[in-house]
Amino acid sequence: MLHDVRSAMKVTVVGTCAALLGGCVALATGYLVNVNDVDVILEGHDVVALRTHGKVLVGAAEIRSRYNGATYYFTSEANRRLFDEAPEKYAPQFGAYCSMAMTKGMLEPAVVDTWSIVDGRLVVQRNEKAKMMWFEDPHRHLEQADANWPKVAVKAGKRG
Repeated sequence: MLHDVRSAMKVTVVGTCAALLGGCVALATGYLVNVNDVDVILEGHDVVALRTHGKVLVGAAEIRSRYNGATYYFTSEANRRLFDEAPEKYAPQFGAYCSMAMTKGMLEPAVVDTWSIVDGRLVVQRNEKAKMMWFEDPHRHLEQADANWPKVAVKAGKRG
């Protein structure tokens, strides 16, 4: 069951033209990603800085990159280059949707303040309660979310 994403998020889908339905926008990328109305993921926070500085830092709109239908902002050109060299290393799992919700096959928005690295992968949660639940058994939860992600993405008509 997919969560209603009529908030300020976009879901990107395979296609050749953009379609605007309610608050949900479809673009020609084919990837399911939790982005705002201008395709920015994780509210513009630098995903590389999460690993290199261990904290949430707001990126600059002038220093950006695109990956799987989302625009990423960075705090420096060095971080942008690191991302561009290995985006799969830095990009959030499950399209930046809540990883805990994904363990149940649900699509929920997430916030960057709940970030963590599990098995070398960036995950985000809907809120602190979800983050606490996630850390009760993060490796098992990651396996569950991994199993559900392709099914959720396909159900939504996208690639995960």
